[in-house]
This record gives sequence, structure tokens and C-alpha cells, in this order.
Amino acid sequence: MKKWLIVLIIVVIFVLLVLTSLYFFLIKIPQSVPEECKGLGGKEWGDCINNLAIEKNSPSICKKSMYYNDCYYNLAILNRDISICKKMDEGFQIKCYGAVENSVNYCNQNYQGDEKNICLFGIADGNLDASACLNIGSRNFILNCIELIKDKKQEASICEEIRKIDTSIMEDLDLEEAIDQCKSDEY
Repeated sequence: MKKWLIVLIIVVIFVLLVLTSLYFFLIKIPQSVPEECKGLGGKEWGDCINNLAIEKNSPSICKKSMYYNDCYYNLAILNRDISICKKMDEGFQIKCYGAVENSVNYCNQNYQGDEKNICLFGIADGNLDASACLNIGSRNFILNCIELIKDKKQEASICEEIRKIDTSIMEDLDLEEAIDQCKSDEY
């Protein structure tokens, strides 16, 4: 009797493993990889899918990417279509709404605190405009925003925007050190 029970347990475990594998390979992993992206791996594959979605202006392609939030974000900005933002994971939507709405008033009226800062961050990122980072009410958000724009545009001179940060939120930040730090980071 004990041997039968052991065999049954092993069979059940094997079936569970097979079902779990099928779930990940048939449901979680995209069913078809576009021909243009076959043979690529990792970030190159994700970038290929994202670029293809933009080229074909097709949000449905984004769900095949491991970087689907970035893909939806870029398409939403390109089309100024807030409905595409809603396809993103919840934590990424507010930045997308800011980028698509492209309005400080929108962010001020709909969000408070960090959510408002994320929305304002979206406006700056969506326009690749470091001066728009200065609307953000948090020093760390502003510094991260300016650095992101600098990295995307690959222009170290953008770090000079740090000089324009409202002194009331600068606290004990050494201005020259912050600018040097921003400029020294690799693209």
C-alpha cells in the first residue's frame, strides 16, 4: 500500500510540474515572436519588439515584450492616447498620464504628493525637457528627472538645470557637487 501512495505522489508532482511549465510557456510567454525579432535575446529582443510596435503603431505588439510598460509608454506619448496608458501596470500609469496629458494643471488637479511628482516627471520625460523637471516639488525627483533627460539626450550640459532648482527645496545639497555628479554619470 505504501508503494502505491509514493507512486501516486510522484505522479501528482510530475503532473503539477508539467502544468506549471505549460502555463509559463503557453500563457505567460508570448505565443509568437515577430519574425524581425527572432534570434535576439534579452534587452535586444525587448528593444526590437518595442521598436516594431512603434513602427507599426500597434499596442498589441507591446504585450510580447518583457519591457511592455516602456513600449506602451512610448506609444501612448506618440499617439497622445491615454487609453494606452491604462494597459500598463498600475505603478507606471501616472507617469504616462502626465506625459500624454502634457499639462501641469492636469497633474496639480488630479494628484498630490509623490503621485503629483511622478505625473510632473512624466511631462518632462515625455517632452525630453529638463526645464519641466523644475515643476516637481521634490529635490530627489527633480535630480532624477534632470539626469534621465540628460541620459536620453546624451547632453551633459543639461545638468546645468540643477542651478535653477528652487532654493527652498535644496536643503543641504551642495549645488556644484550635484552638477558634477550628474555630469559624471555615464550615458
